[in-house]
Amino acid sequence: MFALDHKCVNCGERYPLKTESVVCTRCEGLLEVEYDYVAMREGFTKADLTKSRHRGLWRYAEALPVEEKSIVTLGEGFTPLVTCERLESPTPLLAKLDYVAPTSSFKDRGSTVAVSKAKELGVGAVAIDSTGNAAASVSAYAARAGIPCYVFIPSYTEREKVVQVLATGGTVIEVKGTRQDCHNVEGGVPEVRMVLLWLYGQPLRH
Repeated sequence: MFALDHKCVNCGERYPLKTESVVCTRCEGLLEVEYDYVAMREGFTKADLTKSRHRGLWRYAEALPVEEKSIVTLGEGFTPLVTCERLESPTPLLAKLDYVAPTSSFKDRGSTVAVSKAKELGVGAVAIDSTGNAAASVSAYAARAGIPCYVFIPSYTEREKVVQVLATGGTVIEVKGTRQDCHNVEGGVPEVRMVLLWLYGQPLRH
């Protein structure tokens, strides 16, 4: 693993990789993962990808900040690229068909890493405030990991998206108001060691 720690993008405060914080406790700035790029350049090459025991996104496991034993996957990544032959363009256009991802969303890439880290940390539950795709994705990966998932959604959210969350065992809490209201309610839930995956922005999903 080439990840070193988390660093606040605003004040530069550093946190260990095992932290459960998703924002800086000093200034509430976003955290990003810091890597040893020199070591990565020397110790992780394209040739290593052909030797990986994993497929899809987790072929890059060595470059991701998660212990291998904690990986939670549904086979995400490597969705097909298709040439748009009938569209007039001076340069070739390619379409990335992410609808074939496990939950039909590109957000599965972030969910697999974030939920894998939650499993590694041994958290009691995960939570997300969302209006749809991200909630369905996190709920599916949490189910795969055996971790309870709480989804806070605005009451106006499309029923089809709510059904997808319920189908994977997520607990849906409808909030009368906006997405920001969902975020405010979510932050006050007294769950023990809950990881708020999309609270402001989770460093492991980027």
